[in-house]
Amino acid sequence: MPILSSENFDYWKSRIKAIMRSADVEIWNSCVNGYKCPTKKVDNKEVYKSDSELSGSEKAELQANNRALDILFGAVDENEHQKIANCEIAKEAWDILVTCHEGTDVVKQSKLQRLTTEFETIRMEEEETFNEFYSKLISIVNRCETLGEPIQSFRVIKKILRSLPERFKTKVIMLEGKRKLKEKTVEEVVGILQTFEADMLHSESHKPKTKLLEKTIAFSSSQRENRDSGSDNDTSDETLALLTKNLKRLFKQKSTENMNTKGKGMKGPPLGPKCYECHGYGHLAHECANKLKKSTNFKANLSWDDDSNSDTSVQELEEKGNFMAFVTSLCSQTSDSESSDDSDEDDGVDLKDSKVLREKYD
Repeated sequence: MPILSSENFDYWKSRIKAIMRSADVEIWNSCVNGYKCPTKKVDNKEVYKSDSELSGSEKAELQANNRALDILFGAVDENEHQKIANCEIAKEAWDILVTCHEGTDVVKQSKLQRLTTEFETIRMEEEETFNEFYSKLISIVNRCETLGEPIQSFRVIKKILRSLPERFKTKVIMLEGKRKLKEKTVEEVVGILQTFEADMLHSESHKPKTKLLEKTIAFSSSQRENRDSGSDNDTSDETLALLTKNLKRLFKQKSTENMNTKGKGMKGPPLGPKCYECHGYGHLAHECANKLKKSTNFKANLSWDDDSNSDTSVQELEEKGNFMAFVTSLCSQTSDSESSDDSDEDDGVDLKDSKVLREKYD
C-alpha cells in the first residue's frame, strides 16, 4: 500500500485508483461520486435509516463507501490522517486530500502552466541515457493528466524526437520520414530508440582507445610543428657556423701541409704561388675568390640552400661572395703565423665563431 507524502501525490493517486478498482469498481465510484445515506420519512421529516432497515442494494453502497474510506485511511501517514480523521464519507476524505495537494482550480491552472513550460523546454543532455530522459518527460506528462489536462500521444512523440541529441540524428530522420508515424504509440517509438541506443553503445564499447589515439596523434603533430617552427629561427646561424667550420678545417690542413714541407719547427714564407688579387698564397689570381665572385657562375654557387631555382638577389650573392673572399684571405694570413706543435686542436666551431668572422668582415 503506497503512503501519501507531500511529494508523491501523483504517484499515490494513480496507485489508490488502481487498488480500489481492482477490489471493486463500486468502491472507486463511491470514492469519486460519493455516497448518500438512505433516509425515510417520520412525521413528515427525513431521517436516516438504521442499518437493519437498509435494503440489499443500500447495504452494498454503504459497504463500498466503508471500504473506500478504509483504503484511504490506510494509505496516509499520521499527519495526513489528521486532515480526514472526522470524515465518514469516502468522497469527503478524497476531496480534502486532492485539494490539499493539487489546490483549487486557480492553483491547478498555475501548476499546469508550469508543467507545460517544463514539457516544452526539456531536452536530453549529452551525458544522459534515453531512459533517464524519458523518465523525466513521462513524469511531466502524467502530472498534466492528473491535473485534468492530458497530452496527446502524437505530441509526446514529436517532443521526444525534437529533444534528442546529435547522436540520434540518423534514427530521428528515419522515423520522421515514415508516413505511419501518427499510427505509432509512444511505447513503440520509445522501444525503437532504446534499441538504437543499446546498439550504438555496444559498438562504441569495442573502440575504447579511439579518442585516446586521436589525442596522441594531435599532440605529436603539435609537438612536431612547434619543433619545426623553432628550428627555422636558427637556420641562418647554423648554416653560417657550418661554413666557417669547414673553411677553418680546410685552411688548417693547408697550413699543416706547408709546415710539413718546410720542416718541423721551421718558419718562413708559405710555399705556393702568390695571388696578386688578394696578396695571399697557395693559389693564383684566376683562382682567387675575389675574382671568381664577380662572375655569374660564382654567384649561382654561393646559394645558401640546396634549391637550384633560388630567388636570391644579385646584391645578396655579391655580399656573400665578399664575405667568402674575406674569410679566405683571413685564413690564409692566419696560416702564416700558426705553430707546428703536435697538440690536437678542436676544429669545431660554434655560432660565436661565425659572429666574430662576420664582425671582422663588417
